Amino acid sequence: MPYDKKKPRDIFVDIIGEGIREGVFTDMDENLGAAFIIGMVTRVILFRTSGKLNTPYARLVDETAASSLRVLGYNGGRPS
Repeated sequence: MPYDKKKPRDIFVDIIGEGIREGVFTDMDENLGAAFIIGMVTRVILFRTSGKLNTPYARLVDETAASSLRVLGYNGGRPS
């Protein structure tokens, strides 16, 4: 990737950092939050493509998104 383009990790860090500053995510290191989310997403993809998960794709997306919000301590979008 070109150096002037944001990497996916940087985008996650920015979004999570903004959510922390706005009080909609738990106060945590935004890099750690990004690592949690990226890890979940990549592992779900790996398990699905390797046949270890036979769960329908739409359900995997929904469950991964919901789990990601729980990991970040999402409070429904209400500033704390």
